[in-house]
Amino acid sequence: MNQVSVERNDLLEILLVADSRDEARPLSAAFEEPAVAATPHTVLTTDAALDALRRDEDASVPFPDIVLIYLPRSDAVELLEAIERERRFAPVPVLVVVDGGTDATCGLYYERGANACLEATGEFDALVSATESFWCNQAQLPPK
Repeated sequence: MNQVSVERNDLLEILLVADSRDEARPLSAAFEEPAVAATPHTVLTTDAALDALRRDEDASVPFPDIVLIYLPRSDAVELLEAIERERRFAPVPVLVVVDGGTDATCGLYYERGANACLEATGEFDALVSATESFWCNQAQLPPK
């Protein structure tokens, strides 16, 4: 498999979809560490996430390389289904972060189009490191 090396001037654009800025802050901060080759952009609604994926000129964030869904107080299924319905989107990996997710929950997310189901353990550094290691250094991301 071809490896993708991301330079600091070519950071991954991460679309972080969260319930609230307070819940997104620790995960976003972990992506903002100098050693991480990614820039997080947080949105708080399904509509804002879809605007970014539609490449809507009114979108508040750039088109992402990866969508990271972290909705600890709500269900990611609605957003995953909306992304699935919008077939005109360029293919973008969609990762769902769960707090102690069960196999059944992750199975449902995979059925709805998630590319990965990642368990949050309270500290996001390990999750961010693993995400960056795989998606920056091992996976071939789809072209924008």
